[in-house]
Amino acid sequence: ISGCDIMREPPLPDKSFRSNCLILGNPPWTTNAQMGRIGGDNLPEKKNVSGLKGMDALTGRSNFDISEWMLIRFTEFLQNTDGCLAMLVKTSVARKIIQRMFKNKIGMAKASIFRIDVTKEFNVSVDACLLVIQFCSRPEETVSSCEVYSDFEQSAPAQKLGWRWGRLISDPSRFDSLAPRFLGSSNSAPLWRSGIKHDCSRVFELRNANGELVNGYGEIVDVESEYVFPLMKSTDLARGRELTRRIICTQKYVGEDTEVLRDTAPLLWNYLEAWSKKIDGRGSRIYAGKPRFSMFGVGDYTFRPWKIAISGLHKSYSFRIVGPYNDKPVVFDDTCYQLDFDNQHEAQEVYRRVTDHSCIEFLNSLTFWDNKRPITAHILNQLRLDFSTNGQMAFNLVSGEEGRPKH
Repeated sequence: ISGCDIMREPPLPDKSFRSNCLILGNPPWTTNAQMGRIGGDNLPEKKNVSGLKGMDALTGRSNFDISEWMLIRFTEFLQNTDGCLAMLVKTSVARKIIQRMFKNKIGMAKASIFRIDVTKEFNVSVDACLLVIQFCSRPEETVSSCEVYSDFEQSAPAQKLGWRWGRLISDPSRFDSLAPRFLGSSNSAPLWRSGIKHDCSRVFELRNANGELVNGYGEIVDVESEYVFPLMKSTDLARGRELTRRIICTQKYVGEDTEVLRDTAPLLWNYLEAWSKKIDGRGSRIYAGKPRFSMFGVGDYTFRPWKIAISGLHKSYSFRIVGPYNDKPVVFDDTCYQLDFDNQHEAQEVYRRVTDHSCIEFLNSLTFWDNKRPITAHILNQLRLDFSTNGQMAFNLVSGEEGRPKH
């Protein structure tokens, strides 16, 4: 069954044919966004294949692999049969398909992922595998885990993925042993959030050069200081770099009217006007219909003085406490995640607990380190940090619908 045939949505053959069917292949290793950048039009129908909501549906999380869309069709084709699927795909796509199978209760007699050294075999830099799913028509025979093999020579799996609390778990045994310490209910809790998203770094982000602020085009910038804040990015957090970056914040909350800057901050307004072609040219749909020069990921939490922050792009749970710099709150970009606090004592107390060895182990059990962005707000917000009745901090893991945390 070719990719073109699948995209034309052919009528499904009868069940007896499908029960004896093996679908074998190597679907495209490209995303809908990459296809758009090269002007490709051989795309599936534009729809929210992962059921994302809110900002996730408009931003990077909605970018899906073409192979993911195709594999969803294949699983629908083989659902409730004894057929088999074997596909060479990105490992991240394979996990999404397995997660979807568990979530939708599609019967699997066996599910396996065989990792492939694609740098050696195909001279490309991506984490890939052979995904093999043996379907079953009898729900009582479906498996509860997916075996992961380091290569085709291994007789025993190196890892088993499991389904817990409405999500795919990278280490079910570690999760099961640690989860009881974190389970519970809560009325309120701090929320991990990503930093500021602006999509125009050479205009909004500045660096301190010999006491002067310079933008990404090498231009010296003179704007009202109350709109300029210290900035930390993922690499700054992960490597403990000296704080030399600055960011212009045009809003204090999402949707705030920016026209007032014309009167309240004329220097800043003139600067933004001078670079308006670049700013107005931002392609993301999140800016459509919003005030001119808008940003996202801003609110009261952005400007609180004390924060615990972590890089979303690096491969370890390395949290940092970040306090004010030159009497100003430090701001993060959208590759970082933060908890915000009004005072240092609260930040230190939460930091002590999130850096506890058992807490890190628990977070590791939820994390797939080969993902492009392994640490996410969704994972961090599974760990609930609440003030108990005696004023002490307590860990809780609470789940909403389909495993999402209740806020």
